[in-house]
Amino acid sequence: MSAVTRTASATPSQKIMADVKAGRFQPVYILFGPDVVAADGIIELLKKTLVTPGLEAFDLETIHAPDLEHSTLTVDELIQRTRQLPFGSTRRLVLIRNIDMLNRGRGSRLRTLCAALAATPDTSTVVLTCNPGPEARERRAWLGLFTDCKLKDFVIDLRQPKFERLIELIRSGAARRKLSITPDAAALLVEIAGGETGILRGELDKLASTLEPGAVITIADICRLASPSREFGLNEFVTHFLNRDPAALAVLRRIEGMGASPVQIIAWLANGLFKLHALKTGTLPAAEIWKVPKGCDRRWQLAEVNRALHRLYRLNVAAVTGHPEPLALLDILTAMVCIRPKTGHREARLVS
Repeated sequence: MSAVTRTASATPSQKIMADVKAGRFQPVYILFGPDVVAADGIIELLKKTLVTPGLEAFDLETIHAPDLEHSTLTVDELIQRTRQLPFGSTRRLVLIRNIDMLNRGRGSRLRTLCAALAATPDTSTVVLTCNPGPEARERRAWLGLFTDCKLKDFVIDLRQPKFERLIELIRSGAARRKLSITPDAAALLVEIAGGETGILRGELDKLASTLEPGAVITIADICRLASPSREFGLNEFVTHFLNRDPAALAVLRRIEGMGASPVQIIAWLANGLFKLHALKTGTLPAAEIWKVPKGCDRRWQLAEVNRALHRLYRLNVAAVTGHPEPLALLDILTAMVCIRPKTGHREARLVS
């Protein structure tokens, strides 16, 4: 089994889609990274190209990897499904989503599956989606797994696009929805969505359902429809905070500018910290572990989680009793947790 040879120009997703359209297929595609729009585009093209209409029940199988943790399906049975002959399509397509949510350790079912995928026959195509998050160490660990299992040549790097590419995607996405968008509105949409292509797609869908065909999307339209995106921003802030990532401070200021109230931010953060506390103490239900950013528990001592919750409680009291600068207190808390002071440096008091 060998990967398709590609030219050096264009993005990885564009190269793969050009190969598929030309009838050049791989037995395995590992869609690696946060660009869910590019990943979904590749998947939809493979479905359209490989699976004969009407035969989806036989030649298309979708598996959500987290479900495997609670499934009676054995590794051997899963491997057999990836090697099953197509009923009447060009190839049988097996899609396994979110493998990053599985244990990748030695002896794990995931590692056994990946090792077996190196021998996938040309009558099948297996697509894995994997978004290991922004941490370089996690990316290296996953790439190490794929290398060990002789799958490195099938990894398609779907990194988050840069600003210019995001603007291009917004303009083309708006045009497909029979809309146009001003440059400043496109830039604001990127800022609000945090650069996540899935969120950008959702925002464009929402705008298309609200505005008349031919309309020009302006900053006013973006601001008027930004509330659901604020929830994404809150989730992004909590994720960075629990990862003790300094980027949390920039996200916090962004959602403050979008109109999120201190009490709302505190509620989201408290919920995240309570889940982290439950994970650290072993009381978080297995079905909810995915709700805590992967690996963040290694960055916290249990005593630190307790202190952060206590400080957050004091901050909430200050916010609801009329403290003049509750947002400034949130900024201080975030800086204290995510921009760690040098050893021996005394922490500032949050509320006097």
